[in-house]
Amino acid sequence: DMYNTTSIIADEIQSTLGPMIDANHTRIYNNTTSITADEIQELWVHFIIAIFLISFITVGNSLILWTVYKIESIRSVTSLFIVNLSLVDFLTGAIVLPITMTINYIIPLFTGNYVQNKYYCIVKAFLLTLFLLLSVFGLIGIAIERYIAIVFPLRYVSLMTVKNAKIIIVSIWVYVLSMMLVIFINDLNVYETGQQCINDNVIEQSYYLFIKLNIFVPILIIFVVYTKIAWVAYKHRAQIISELASIDNARAVAYKNEHSIMKATIIVNVVFMIMYGQFL
Repeated sequence: DMYNTTSIIADEIQSTLGPMIDANHTRIYNNTTSITADEIQELWVHFIIAIFLISFITVGNSLILWTVYKIESIRSVTSLFIVNLSLVDFLTGAIVLPITMTINYIIPLFTGNYVQNKYYCIVKAFLLTLFLLLSVFGLIGIAIERYIAIVFPLRYVSLMTVKNAKIIIVSIWVYVLSMMLVIFINDLNVYETGQQCINDNVIEQSYYLFIKLNIFVPILIIFVVYTKIAWVAYKHRAQIISELASIDNARAVAYKNEHSIMKATIIVNVVFMIMYGQFL
């Protein structure tokens, strides 16, 4: 059966990977954390789901990036934020999830033991949390852009320039990278061999709390911003369109289109919460 077959493969791979010991005798895996038959079946299920997610995320976001690249007419300030988020999601699917899948599923399935290597676990925690934060802050960038477009349409052109959008996006990357690179400092990574390879065991607890706040607070801000947008759209949409039409009919038409974009971004936020909720 599947368990016996996997066990045979595991013995063969262990004979190959066994010598891979560092100076501190820390193996890639630890024999005290062997997986059971039930866990093997569960890992196969998660492995298959992960393959589907990787395919869906990489293909979907590749299409978005390719479309924006090829069709010049759809390039705008809004598309800058969308491209940023799509790039983050694409890299998540192409790099982060395969690495995580290898550590969480592939090595355990074909060795019979969970990964117990400190440096593997730190890299996994770094990448997974880095791109989660980039996604959250990318959504904040979109929320701010949508807020100005809907609530302050007359000031949108002056406030949301391409230059300002690029400054916001670069600032997000610099802030998040600065926040996550410090976990490679010994005092902030506390993983010990024998522990499960999860963020709670890898990142020092007080700093991990700070990271979690950088996830929850932006999500709260996103919720408040979209609530305000929805209220303005519901109460003052007709008035704003009328005022814009008196100035420039094209601006009024564009404002109507902003509402369609707003609905799409709300859907993106909901999907994000569902997919990443397990990490919050």
